[in-house]
Amino acid sequence: PSLRLLLPLLCLVGTPVLTPNRSWGRDPAAEVTRVAVVLFPGVELLDAAGPAEVFARARDEQGAPLFDVSWVGSARTPVESIGRLGLVPPIDVAENPAADVLVIPGGAVEAAMDAPHLMKWIAARAGTARLVLSVCNGASILGKLQLLDGLDVTTHHDNVALLKFIAPAAKCHEDAKFVASGRIVTAAGISAGIDGALHVVRRLKGPEAARRVASYIEYDPFVGFRADAETLLAPEQRGVVILRNATEALNLVARSWGARLRPGDEVVATEMEHHSNLVPWIM
Repeated sequence: PSLRLLLPLLCLVGTPVLTPNRSWGRDPAAEVTRVAVVLFPGVELLDAAGPAEVFARARDEQGAPLFDVSWVGSARTPVESIGRLGLVPPIDVAENPAADVLVIPGGAVEAAMDAPHLMKWIAARAGTARLVLSVCNGASILGKLQLLDGLDVTTHHDNVALLKFIAPAAKCHEDAKFVASGRIVTAAGISAGIDGALHVVRRLKGPEAARRVASYIEYDPFVGFRADAETLLAPEQRGVVILRNATEALNLVARSWGARLRPGDEVVATEMEHHSNLVPWIM
């Protein structure tokens, strides 16, 4: 055969065959992320339920769930939470459930610490999870496992001294809603777990997903909450401040939540854009 006939054939033989790649165009943030919430006797209910509600309600733009929440205990037997609500974990650690996000609530954490098989599973999952979130004195469980060494952390204000004793190599911040140190996110007391969970949503799914779920659960976080709580909650006659635009609102918030107005003053914004970075879990 002539060279003119061979050249096109050689070109065809040397051309790679392209096969469809199902991952092309797929947004990793849209994939369902597995969340495991640990339960034990004496668990603080809102420590566990607050983050679980955030993850369970997080949706993408089409309304599809972004997280799959599981509840894990030492056994499938009832545990009584603080507040005396009975909870039955549907999964026990013997099943070795996987977790992309591990949530460690607080409460009577000594019950968890006294369960070697539970602590062993927490240690194993904390080592493989994408993110670990502790709430309240649940940080003590991570401290007991030496997972907080060298990290910036926070905990419930009543647990600071104990956490410093359990994890002396950690730097504990006493007035923070949550502290993110790499893969470990520690939230302060009880309701602060919601802030920590929203931060996790933001990191894994993006700020719009965090904004959507915060809006859905109608959560409006305090900023500088301990210092300003008395002012923010003062039951006095409320004033109203009209903000003309987003810039004015940002300036107001920058001077601290409530802008040190008269106690109880209410901020009403008109023609204001939504600014995700006004709340700490978005930052």
